[in-house]
Amino acid sequence: MFGSNRPGLLSGIFTRNRDGLLKADDKKAGADVKLGRTLIFCFAVPFLSMYLIYAILGVWPFGDKSVLVLDLNAQYVYYLDKLRGILLDGESFIYSFNRNLGGEFLGIFAYYLSSPFSLIVALFPKESMTEAVRLILLLKTGCCGMAFGFFLRKTRNMKLSQMVMFSTMYALCSFAVVMQHNHMWIDNMIALPLIIYAMDELIRRGRFIMYTIVLAYAVISNFYIGYMMCLFVLMWYFARYFMLTKKERNPEGKKHHFLKTTGIILGASVLALGISAVIILPTYYSLSFGKLTFSTPDYTPKLLFDYADILAKSYFGAFDTVRPEGTPFIFCGTAALVLAPLYFFSRRIPLRRKIGFGSVIL
Repeated sequence: MFGSNRPGLLSGIFTRNRDGLLKADDKKAGADVKLGRTLIFCFAVPFLSMYLIYAILGVWPFGDKSVLVLDLNAQYVYYLDKLRGILLDGESFIYSFNRNLGGEFLGIFAYYLSSPFSLIVALFPKESMTEAVRLILLLKTGCCGMAFGFFLRKTRNMKLSQMVMFSTMYALCSFAVVMQHNHMWIDNMIALPLIIYAMDELIRRGRFIMYTIVLAYAVISNFYIGYMMCLFVLMWYFARYFMLTKKERNPEGKKHHFLKTTGIILGASVLALGISAVIILPTYYSLSFGKLTFSTPDYTPKLLFDYADILAKSYFGAFDTVRPEGTPFIFCGTAALVLAPLYFFSRRIPLRRKIGFGSVIL
């Protein structure tokens, strides 16, 4: 292969110099190395930070505590144990006699267990379920940082230390930490930076495969947060499209770009929802047995809390309660709160971007 002029297996990686020798495409290889290094650090730092937090709090083996708190202790660990039985002992995936008088299991799977991280329980013995859950939480924390690091590596010109810092802030924001007892909601935090990057690729280059896969994953991993992700996609697409310049969003100068791009993202979204129908349809069928009639939702908009209270939740340690009367957990670093106003006062940032981001925040 090295002595032939025909393209071989390495033709996409190597190019021939004047001496007839093969050399690596240094630019591509260097970019891959930098991306790999970024992902490793952005995964490892949040992962180890969360592990250190567990150690300081006395979570086993550093004490007699565990990660099983609130609903994670009262419900979810038993569902995970049931999933382990399905995977290893051949128990029914559709129906369970462990429910009161027996009942379907698909609805429980769709809401609590459909994250691929749940499969980790099959690697642990039954008596080590607590350790399995802890590993799931640590891996999700690391993957949140890694996904955000991927986004920064692809979209920002930053030093590695800066990317790791912001990725850690994202992975350890209060929603990710406080809501560990609702572990099935964290998968959408992993998907969020990837969807934002994929939407940019769709707008600028018409590439929709990554967007479709990540959105399908977001809905399949938890349909409850997944539908919120769909609402975000709808909002972010229009804001993002018009905050980009004409050259940024349409570098190839295609005609009717907005209509074509809107059609692509609509089709890709429908395709993603079609893929996730494997979860959505059984879930709807399950809920139709009675849970859909437990209450009559009121969709009338009303103020549930003072907007000024949101600022207080942006500071370190601002915890009130996980009950419905509490305010949202949004802390992602006091630095973000302090620096945000500077963004809107900076003369280097175009007005259209300030309007776009400001509307999204509002």
